[in-house]
Amino acid sequence: MSNTSSEMDMTEKIAILKSNLSGKGKINNDFIRNGYETDMPSMDFTSFLKTCINDNDIESIYQYLCLLKSWTYNSEASLISGFPQSFVADRLKKYYGGKREVYDAIDYPSDSVQRNKLLHNISNEFKGVSEEYILNVLSPKYMDDKERIKIVLETNFSKYVSISQDCRCEILSVFLYLLPDFDIFRGFYMSFLEDCIAERLSFALSLYDFRIVNMEELVNIANMIIDYKAKDNDYYKEMPKFIGLRDKEYISPATDSLKEKLISYGIAERFFLLHDIFLCGSIEPYYKTKEMGIDENDTLRRFIEDGFVIKNTNPSCLMDLTKDELLNIANEQNISVKKSWPKSKIYTCIIEDENSSDRIYQIISDLNILQINPAYEDDFQKLVDYQEEINDVVKLLFFA
Repeated sequence: MSNTSSEMDMTEKIAILKSNLSGKGKINNDFIRNGYETDMPSMDFTSFLKTCINDNDIESIYQYLCLLKSWTYNSEASLISGFPQSFVADRLKKYYGGKREVYDAIDYPSDSVQRNKLLHNISNEFKGVSEEYILNVLSPKYMDDKERIKIVLETNFSKYVSISQDCRCEILSVFLYLLPDFDIFRGFYMSFLEDCIAERLSFALSLYDFRIVNMEELVNIANMIIDYKAKDNDYYKEMPKFIGLRDKEYISPATDSLKEKLISYGIAERFFLLHDIFLCGSIEPYYKTKEMGIDENDTLRRFIEDGFVIKNTNPSCLMDLTKDELLNIANEQNISVKKSWPKSKIYTCIIEDENSSDRIYQIISDLNILQINPAYEDDFQKLVDYQEEINDVVKLLFFA
């Protein structure tokens, strides 16, 4: 971590957050999860970011990202360039002498004739995509980190979809974490790849409604990129195209009481609940979940308090243990088993031993093996099914 924190006058929000994080992360940076070389957030910061977004508190967001990503505070403006500009210029170069001439047309428009020619060529080449969107992608972006944050906060979803403020803030909180990636760049890297962040986010957003206004532009942009990359990449040749979305409503199956509980959790925490625990049966968060930022011990405690997760007292849960762990239980209870036996036979001997039945149930209780509360299984299954419905909607919004 750099000397960022000593260079800036921390806002009240950051000072409180930093104090609450004490001891959670690495010794030299409480914002970063301990135990990994790759920097991951030490907890789910969704709630903090939603507050900052609602308050339009750019300074607190900026300081948070400086501390989390070791950005240099008050750094100079820099250029964002790469795949998005190259993709657009490559499509337009046939109207000019080459890609360099395309960049010249946008960088140094000598007169209105040249400008009108550029707009005409964009209109011809990018059907169903606004000239404004393509010009924004093509134009060089010399800006500092605060300016980038401001652009993210100004993201206009309303022309594509009608969503609640909570939903909007949660999407923007992910966009902020992905900086400096923008629009096409963000969509390309975060919406196409397997197990992408957009797909993970769709699990967390399954408690919200999505009323489509018109997503044709985003559909066209995403499909153009798939076609472009498919020319020399077999992965994209097999990728299904996005379909047009207009005037469609997606209504979350979450009841009001369930929504009230779930909304108090962050994005990574909801993904942990619905994907890792419910769908995959893992009480330990997956690596991708940890990448999003989670303090699973605190999160599991709250899951238990809210009744989402309960102790598993069914003897069958012993099969989740390793063979060596089952052997230890059998030996401690003086149950005759052999090390050469398969795990299933050792398990059967343990649960069928009449002299140890009471003690075995106590052992199971002491193991504190957790499971989804059966009372919520139907609700969670409906949310997981709904996630599949809104998955493409969320992916497309990454191009906004």
